[in-house]
Amino acid sequence: MLLVAATAATASVDWLDFDSALPVRGDDGKGGAGAREAAVTWVAGFPDTLARTDTRAILASIAPGKGQTLLPRGRLTPQEESFVAGLRALMDGAPRRALEAWSALRGAALPPALAACLRVDVALLRALGGDAAGAESLWLREWKSGGPASDGAWRNVLALRMAQGRWRAADSGIAARLAERPRDQAALVAR
Repeated sequence: MLLVAATAATASVDWLDFDSALPVRGDDGKGGAGAREAAVTWVAGFPDTLARTDTRAILASIAPGKGQTLLPRGRLTPQEESFVAGLRALMDGAPRRALEAWSALRGAALPPALAACLRVDVALLRALGGDAAGAESLWLREWKSGGPASDGAWRNVLALRMAQGRWRAADSGIAARLAERPRDQAALVAR
């Protein structure tokens, strides 16, 4: 899994890009369905600041597998600690550890940006685990909500549809996004 920094989508949410292979069904050239893998770039979201500190600095200060953070301006709440531990595990290529960390957050009262990022990121784990339809459903719900992580949800829906060769569905998603935001750079590039 390759990690690439992405620019902030909104004032309160930032994104990490993850490259992975997605198993998809396709035409095997003989009229039947065959399996193949498609390269996909997903995004995982996180609030851009936690404990009044840049979240990227917190993530960078965690040594892989150590879980020790450097917080020059405050302390993370237990929920923020679980979220950061899960995101760091995802960055380290350990989605199972990420799921374990994020499972502790089920039902917890979270700030809106953190809750929205968690929904997008848990859907990413579902996609990585082979449940693309379930992930798409969660991302569509988050995109349609218009919440803080809707940009990432839309990007992941588009990436999934394109990887699966669902060009009409991808195009309708692009058109819907441009209807919402006519100057959206990602939608314009995808168009």
